[in-house]
Amino acid sequence: MHLAELTNSSNWLVYVWVDFCWLFFLFSLGMIIKTIWFNYGTILSLSAATFLVVIGTIVVVFGDMGWLTELIFTKHLQFVAILLGIAIVFLLSAYLLMKNAPLEKSNRMFIRQKKAF
Repeated sequence: MHLAELTNSSNWLVYVWVDFCWLFFLFSLGMIIKTIWFNYGTILSLSAATFLVVIGTIVVVFGDMGWLTELIFTKHLQFVAILLGIAIVFLLSAYLLMKNAPLEKSNRMFIRQKKAF
């Protein structure tokens, strides 16, 4: 099953648009994850990912996700447009983080440590 079949349209441009939006979103998701990992290190990145997974699990188990499934399956073009907006925000954030990034991995710190003389 192709994801564009959720739109109930047989136009080939819809298929291309849905493919482009999903691929652009997946690329930007990988880019922001790699940027955060590069800038802030493995420990902080894995800690943040664990925290997000726990929060996501709590929301899915105890929350009402009916609005999200309705958005995905009945309003798929709107959902894909939202994904494209999120992808643009992710890529812009990755660019701003990498613009003045250090040349070596995980060299950026939140709190500057004093150097011992």
